[in-house]
Amino acid sequence: MPTSFETSLGGDAPDTTATDFVLAVGGWAHGSIGVTGDADFIAIDLVAGQSYSFAMVGIGSNALTNPYLRLYGPDGTTLLGEDDDSLANGNAVLRFTALDSGRYYLQASAVWAITGNYAVAATIGAKAQFDAAMITGIIDSHASWAAQRGTAVTLSYGFSETVDHGLPGFSQFTPAQMELTRGLLAMFAEVAGLTFVEQNPGGHTDQATLLYGNFSAGDGAVSWAGAPGDPGFGQMAGDVFINTHAYTPPSELPAPGSIDALMMMQLIGESLGLAAPDLYTAPGPISHATHAEFVQDSQ
Repeated sequence: MPTSFETSLGGDAPDTTATDFVLAVGGWAHGSIGVTGDADFIAIDLVAGQSYSFAMVGIGSNALTNPYLRLYGPDGTTLLGEDDDSLANGNAVLRFTALDSGRYYLQASAVWAITGNYAVAATIGAKAQFDAAMITGIIDSHASWAAQRGTAVTLSYGFSETVDHGLPGFSQFTPAQMELTRGLLAMFAEVAGLTFVEQNPGGHTDQATLLYGNFSAGDGAVSWAGAPGDPGFGQMAGDVFINTHAYTPPSELPAPGSIDALMMMQLIGESLGLAAPDLYTAPGPISHATHAEFVQDSQ
C-alpha cells in the first residue's frame, strides 16, 4: 500500500480542523484507523456551485471493513453529509454541491469498534474516481479460503456428479462449460496465489471444495455462487450453479469477453472471495450513467 498521508504528517491525523493534510480534488489519500474510536480530519478546498463526490473504501489485507465518511463545513462542526454503506460491501460515498467557496473537512472513521486501512477520494461530478487500491477494496468481500488473508492456498475443484443443494432440475456442466471453467481458474491462478487441482479430471465428482453444476428454476435467478467458507461435502461455499431456465449453456467454448465468459468469471470470482462492485438489481437495461457508483465501474 502507498505511504499514507498520516505518515507524511509524522503521526495520527487529528480529529479537528487543526489537520495539516489537504486533499486535492481529483486525488486520493490513504490512512488508517489505528485504535478504537480513532477519526481523521482531512481538509479539502471546494468551489461554490461545484458538485463533488467523496468516497471512502477499506483497502489492503488489513482493510477497514465498515468505513464511515462525514463532511463538515468550514467551521469543522456543521455536519453537511454522512454515509457508511451506499457503496458496495459496506463502503461509503457522499455527493455534495458547495454553496460557498472555502475549506471544508472530511472525517474518516469506522462504524463499529474496528480498525484498519482506508482510502478516500474527492472527484468533481456525480461519480468518484478510484485509485487501484480502492478498486481492489470495493470488490473485496473480506472472505478468504486462506487461514490468513493474502497467503497462498490450494483448492480442489470438480464438476458436480449429483450434488444439487436441493435445487430443482439439476444437470451436469456441458463440456464447453467445463473447458471455460478450467480456463478461467487458470487465469485466477496466475494472479491470485491460488492453485486449483481438478478432481476426477475430465469427468464428474461430488468430492471437491469448489463444485460446478446447473439447475433449472423459473424464479428469475440466473445463477449463484457460494462465498468462501466450510468446504465440507454438501456445503454451498465455493460452489457455482447456473440456472438453465434463464440461461442456455454454450455448446462451444465461449470467446473471451463474451457474456458467457464474463458471467462465469464473475461467479468464480465471488466463490473465491471477490464481490460485485455494486448491487445491480435494477430492472431494464443497466448503464454506466445510471447505475455505476464510480468512474471505473465500466461493466
